[in-house]
Amino acid sequence: MEEIRQVYGYKNFSASKYREAAQFLLQHALQNGNAMYLLRTVQEKLRNQKIILPGITTIERLVWETRRRAEEKVFKALTGTLSEWQKQKLDTLIDPFVENRKTPLAWLRELHGQSSPDAFLKVIRRLEYIRDLKLPTNIHEVHPNRLLQLSRIGARYEPHSFRRFKENKK
Repeated sequence: MEEIRQVYGYKNFSASKYREAAQFLLQHALQNGNAMYLLRTVQEKLRNQKIILPGITTIERLVWETRRRAEEKVFKALTGTLSEWQKQKLDTLIDPFVENRKTPLAWLRELHGQSSPDAFLKVIRRLEYIRDLKLPTNIHEVHPNRLLQLSRIGARYEPHSFRRFKENKK
């Protein structure tokens, strides 16, 4: 290791390099939360800086901690401007209707079916329901790639699955 440092000019990975890598990685994590992408990105950055890579567990911890911080920032940006009334209304999206045991979120996700006047009216009702929530549209703090990623992840969940998340992630 000493020979590698002397001959090739490599440096050891230290606590200060860890903090630098975390700051660098945070900018990428705010755009893309994919763990493998972040892992490759930080490894490439360290190699380019001629820093001897630490053990994989250290790099994994760096990625997971940075990912968690980025996720908190994104969720705070998305939910920070919501009023209590809006949060309560969003919570009702995952509570089932009494008459048909379907959640409003499941109802909003339903496909409209064939093009017809009735289908068009159903789409209008859904749009009105969403507009009545009066959700803020100032999402400029969150990178568009990250919004798309969150949208795709959220689409995979069943409406009742959201109940288990923490409030800001829900």
